[in-house]
Amino acid sequence: MDSHEASNKRAIYASLAGNIGIALSKFVAAAVSGSSAMMSEAIHSLVDTSNQVLLLLGLRESKVPANEEFPYGRGKAVYFWGLIAIFIFTLGGFYSFYQGVQHVIHPHEIENAGLNYAILGFAFILEAMAWRVGVVEFRQTKGDASYLDAVRNAKDPSIAILIFENSADMIGILVAFF
Repeated sequence: MDSHEASNKRAIYASLAGNIGIALSKFVAAAVSGSSAMMSEAIHSLVDTSNQVLLLLGLRESKVPANEEFPYGRGKAVYFWGLIAIFIFTLGGFYSFYQGVQHVIHPHEIENAGLNYAILGFAFILEAMAWRVGVVEFRQTKGDASYLDAVRNAKDPSIAILIFENSADMIGILVAFF
């Protein structure tokens, strides 16, 4: 395993660990508070967790050597699973948006607001930590290229996907908080 692959895996595992912690905390908060909005957030975090699993699957599959069925190997698998991860992330985002619109149209009294705010703060901290790991790893692998060129020319899109996903999640948490 080269250092680039190791840094990508480190960023994916950091994001996976953060999303598992976030999902578990949101499921507990939803169970305690009965908040359907927190349950929606928990499902969204579970979707994020599946994205990291798909990225790891893509990295693993891309290392399978060439054989008779795949004479050039499976190096492009990381792009395929990255695309599936983006698709699932988008579906999760639309689901969260739909739930948000439903709660605006049909509001109900907020229960256990303190608990929900605490979980959102905890989620933001974990997302920020995972985001920071991703950015540090990306900076180490990009070399002298600009950020845009580094993303455009990357042979492995997983780190860019993670940074994008964690950035979007932090923005979503801020929107939910306010």
